[in-house]
Amino acid sequence: MGKAKDNKQSDSESSEEEEYVVEKVVDRRERKGKVEYFLKWKGYDSSANTWEPRENLECPELIKAFEDARAAARKENASKEKEKEKEKKKPSKPSSTSSTKRKADSDGEEASDDDKDDAASTKSSKSKSAADNDAAASDDGMNGFERGYVPEKILGATEANNELLFLIQWKDKDKAQLVSSKEARKHCPQLVIDFYEERLIWQSSDSVE
Repeated sequence: MGKAKDNKQSDSESSEEEEYVVEKVVDRRERKGKVEYFLKWKGYDSSANTWEPRENLECPELIKAFEDARAAARKENASKEKEKEKEKKKPSKPSSTSSTKRKADSDGEEASDDDKDDAASTKSSKSKSAADNDAAASDDGMNGFERGYVPEKILGATEANNELLFLIQWKDKDKAQLVSSKEARKHCPQLVIDFYEERLIWQSSDSVE
């Protein structure tokens, strides 16, 4: 065990040299350029620990053990710091949240495509229903005027049951419909005039003679 010398006076004022045994070195510091060690004394509790200059100590083994442990701790801390630096430089892995979001977006796109298909199918069904309604309208005996259709052009004329009928093309409708000339003159007289003017052949007076 190491030793440290301390001079104390007894109550009888006699000078007596007393030796203390160092149990272990606890810490180290430098003061005014001198190295001091914080010592735990054998037979005393930690409250009796004291700082002592190195030159007063006779415990080289304990000092060496403390310095070796201190150097090892420093080396370990330096190694940990290097590992932390390496971890910081490594590229971060994509988080599972991002992957989930990308998958959700992909599912959303697929759902959108399905919605588009459904919308197109619905639109097609509506168009077919409208066409069916137009066909039904022509078969139920009601003409376009009675249904509020807008006449666009008279395509031709024919006679049935001694009655003159005009073939009328309705605006925004695919099928033309035969309507009595009476109804046509009532609802679209200008179209009737245009129809006759397109087919009117003028003859000169010379050809008449």
